[in-house]
Amino acid sequence: KSLISTILGTGLLLILAGHVSLGVYNVKFSNAERADQYAWSFSYFLYYGLGFWMFLHFYRHSSKLVQLIHSLSNLEIYFTRSDPHLFRDVSVVASIVVFSAVGENTFVNLRHVPIGPQDEKLMADLNVTRWELYFSRAYKLWGSLVPFHHVTNIFLFLSDKLVWFAWNYTDLFIVVFSRALYFKFQALVFQGKITLLSPGADNSKWELFAKDFEILRRTLNDINNFLSPMIFATFGINLYYLCLQVHNSLNPFTNSTSMGSFYSFWGVAHVVLRTFLGSVAASRINDWVYSVTELIRQCPDEFYNSEVQRTENFLNGNVIGLSGLGCFTITKPMVIKITGVVMSFELVLLQVLELSVTKNSQCSRVHQ
Repeated sequence: KSLISTILGTGLLLILAGHVSLGVYNVKFSNAERADQYAWSFSYFLYYGLGFWMFLHFYRHSSKLVQLIHSLSNLEIYFTRSDPHLFRDVSVVASIVVFSAVGENTFVNLRHVPIGPQDEKLMADLNVTRWELYFSRAYKLWGSLVPFHHVTNIFLFLSDKLVWFAWNYTDLFIVVFSRALYFKFQALVFQGKITLLSPGADNSKWELFAKDFEILRRTLNDINNFLSPMIFATFGINLYYLCLQVHNSLNPFTNSTSMGSFYSFWGVAHVVLRTFLGSVAASRINDWVYSVTELIRQCPDEFYNSEVQRTENFLNGNVIGLSGLGCFTITKPMVIKITGVVMSFELVLLQVLELSVTKNSQCSRVHQ
C-alpha cells in the first residue's frame, strides 16, 4: 500500500472507531424507557461498528480481493460458457439499490429539517437557527455532548455517508459475487447435460466433469473465506435493522409527521430489498450445486469411477454455498426460517408497544 492510502485508510478507521466508542457510551447511558427505545439505543453502535468492520476488512485484504477476481475471471474448466448478461444484471441491481439508498438517506435527513409554522415557533422560543435545530434533531447524541458548529455538522454528515456507502456497497458486493458464482455452477450443469446426457454423448468426460466441479468448489471456498465475515456482519445487522424499521413503521410515537411516516415505509422497503437480493442471489449457488448432485446420479455405472464417487459423496455430506463464519449457509430454507424469526421478534415488540400505548393513555386520563 502507498503512504497516502495508508494515511487515508488509518484516518477513516480512527474516525469510525471514535463513533463506535461513542456508540458504546450511548448504550451505557441511554435514558430509554420503552423496549423499542432500548433496541434503538444499540443502533448507533451497530451502524458505525458495521462501517468500521467493513472498512477494516477491505483495507486488510485488498490484495486478496484482487487475486480472487482474477482467479474467478480466468478459470480453466471445460464445462463452461460465457456470461453475456453479467454486466447487465449487475448494473440493474446496482442502480436499483443505489436509487433506493439515496432516497432512504434523503428522507432520513429531511425528517429532521425544520419545516412549517410549529418549527418556526420552536426556533423562536429556543432562540436557535434552522441549522442548530436540525443538528439537535439529527445528531441527538452529539448535540448532548458538544455545542453546535458548522464544522461539526459537516463532519458528522460525512461520517454518516461513509458508513452508508460501506453498508450498501457490501450488500451489492455479495450480490455481484453470488451472481458470478451461481452462473459458473449453472453453466457447469447445462454444459454437462449437453455433453454427457445427450444422444451420442461422450461419457468419457464424466471424470473431467467431476474435476471441473472440484475447481469451482475450491474457488467458491476461497471466495467464501473472504466474504464470510462480511456476510455474518451484514446479514445480522440487516435483520436487526429490519426488525426495528418494521416496528418503527407501526409505532405511533415515531410517526407523528407525514415525513416520518413516509421514511418509515421507505426504510423498511430498502432493508427488505437489500436483504432479499443478497439472500436470493447467494441461495441460488446452493440450488445449482444441488443440480450438480442430480446430474451425477445419472452417471452410467461403467464411468462411475473414484473421482465421480468422491464428488457425489462430498455433495451428499455437505451443504455447499456462501456462509456466515460457518454459523449458517445461505439456502432458501434458511431464508424462510429467518423470516419466521423476524416475525416472532416483531410480535414481541408490538405487544410491548401496545402495553406502552395503553400505559400512556391511562396516565393521561389520570392527569386529566
